[in-house]
Amino acid sequence: MVALMNEQRARHGAPPTVWNDTLAAQAQAWTDRCVWKHSRETTGGDYGENLAGALGRDKVDPTTGLDACSSAAMMWYDEVNYYDWAAADAMPVDVFVGQWPPSYDSSKSTGHFTQVVWADSTSFGCGVTDCANPFGFGPAAIVACQFFPAGNYPRYRLEVFRTACQNRTGDDGCAACSPDGACMACYEGIGRKVPDESDRVSSLERLIFEGW
Repeated sequence: MVALMNEQRARHGAPPTVWNDTLAAQAQAWTDRCVWKHSRETTGGDYGENLAGALGRDKVDPTTGLDACSSAAMMWYDEVNYYDWAAADAMPVDVFVGQWPPSYDSSKSTGHFTQVVWADSTSFGCGVTDCANPFGFGPAAIVACQFFPAGNYPRYRLEVFRTACQNRTGDDGCAACSPDGACMACYEGIGRKVPDESDRVSSLERLIFEGW
């Protein structure tokens, strides 16, 4: 999990993060409650938190071979496809004006992505619990990762950096580069060309949704 997060962060020029046992214990204690909401609503903690729901902690995605936690990290990072870099550049710094992390599609959150690659977040810890019926359709797992210091306050352009591919090509539609340096994910109209949702969610073993 640490290696995966650091690979994602490295793409955006963020320094490596480390595992934090205290955050992991807090996250595990929270997921053990099998309640689908952010722990900060109850604890008021000074950490950031990403949530995800999965069909079983020990279920392995047959396509990627990833477990629930790693699948959550991949899904959170996928939000890069909706991140509005220009809007982030235009947002005021250190002045809260009520914006959510900028997105091309108001129905798509990008706050999980921004927390994962937030430059000043130096450590994280995760918990995952198999719950009997947390969402009303049978057994499922809840995944929570907590980050310190917390991200997602109005400093996006100072904390969430473009990839080397974007910097080299000047194309903010690029989330990744091919070996020859060409961009693989680029603008399509005013939105993004993103993976088909059915490619990622095609069986009961796969991650099913994320929570803001």
